[in-house]
Amino acid sequence: MNAPDHVAEPKGRTMLEQDPSIRHAPLPTRKTLRRRRNPLIQLYRFALLNSRMAYIALRGHK
Repeated sequence: MNAPDHVAEPKGRTMLEQDPSIRHAPLPTRKTLRRRRNPLIQLYRFALLNSRMAYIALRGHK
């Protein structure tokens, strides 16, 4: 079955034509995925990153 006219054909490499370094890269563990998806952990990391950036910016304005 052909794709409808309004669906664009993918350009570039397909999933089967991936670079070998990407294809053989390790997958994240369940623990890693859970930490990445946890909103509370992400909020904490966001605040920590922003505080570090603010510290660097304020330190440069002396």
